[in-house]
Amino acid sequence: MFLIVMFITCAGYSQSKNIGKQIQNSKTANNNTLHPNGIFFTQNNGQIIDVQKRLHPEILFKGDGGGANIYLRKNGVSFVLNNLGQIFSEANENEEDSENEHSLDPALEQKMQQEFLSKQILKTHRIDVDFDGSNLNPSIISSEQITGYSNYYFAHCPDGILNVPSYNQITVKNIYDN
Repeated sequence: MFLIVMFITCAGYSQSKNIGKQIQNSKTANNNTLHPNGIFFTQNNGQIIDVQKRLHPEILFKGDGGGANIYLRKNGVSFVLNNLGQIFSEANENEEDSENEHSLDPALEQKMQQEFLSKQILKTHRIDVDFDGSNLNPSIISSEQITGYSNYYFAHCPDGILNVPSYNQITVKNIYDN
């Protein structure tokens, strides 16, 4: 039995606020590009931490795109969904409406947008799917490496976690025996 982790995106996009910097470069020989569905999986080389700044080595890959974050583990997968894309979209529409009604001073526009955003509620949902009784060491196959790599500079890795690859597809084989 095997699982291919590849998802078709829904309308929308995701944005996240990171503590630190992520820098992407294009310096690989592979010419693969991001699939049209917009989801890609980045290998965890120590850059993934939680809000308490604890490392999570059990997370093998983080999928990003389609308004969701997907965390692939040896024994399961977690989905984190939020409405951040919708909030920013509504903020931009609100700003455009204000501009159409009358020309505003840029400082006033920014203040109005900040007030709008401060009244919004960020909704986050997490769904964990655990593969009970699964093999402890399934085969993880990454394929279709995306051209380029990411470099992460966070407080827990001030020298950086460098040259981290991303892939269009991750296949998990032998989740269960037989």
